[in-house]
Amino acid sequence: MSRVNLEFYRMDSLPKHIEDIAKEIADHFKVRRPYIPQFCSLIKTSKRWNLSNLEVKLGQWETFFSRTQGTRGIIDIVKRGFNSCKNDIEIDKLRGAMVEALVIGAHGGSIVLSDRYKYGWGSRVDLLLKGGKVQLIYNCKHHKYPDCSRRSTVDFGYWNGQHGQFFECKAQPAGIGCKEVSYMQNLKSELSNRGISNEIFFVCAEHRDAVKIRLEDFGLSPVYKPWGIEDIQISISA
Repeated sequence: MSRVNLEFYRMDSLPKHIEDIAKEIADHFKVRRPYIPQFCSLIKTSKRWNLSNLEVKLGQWETFFSRTQGTRGIIDIVKRGFNSCKNDIEIDKLRGAMVEALVIGAHGGSIVLSDRYKYGWGSRVDLLLKGGKVQLIYNCKHHKYPDCSRRSTVDFGYWNGQHGQFFECKAQPAGIGCKEVSYMQNLKSELSNRGISNEIFFVCAEHRDAVKIRLEDFGLSPVYKPWGIEDIQISISA
């Protein structure tokens, strides 16, 4: 059992309005809601949304989603989130932040993010060893793909002093690529080589089997674990 200390240092920078909305979504889903699958469907279908069609698409979604009882609160949050986006890039960032928000919600909501020794969001993972601090950063040496690059943050992490759980979040399984896989493999290797107990999860707003198939494409199962709609529902407090 490892006796090292670990901390998270937030490095990812989201536009403040997107970060604030993500925290609101996390707090909304820190208790179990019956419409989590429908919310995940929004994350998936909004891939085709952009500034030019946003008003129409958002209106259509609201009409459909409001048929479910008790959804007024999340509808207002979602509308404010998308309407605050200044360009298509921000719309994409918001969609990704929505997945991360569900994971944060499953761990107690945005309040947990204040404890960097237990929780990290878009954070670098630092090991606090006797010899000093070790920053777990991945530098790609192969550059097989155009997006291969240096990666230094995990989307979400939890450390209880003995065991760590680390989450890579994507709107859809197709978003899991070489860069994401290589970083998480490197993270697991760095932790495991030091005897630090850990689990690595890949999270998408789709069913677990769809995520599992994508992980199998990279030869990651069963060591690396898929997290889908079912797992999000189970993990959020009733």
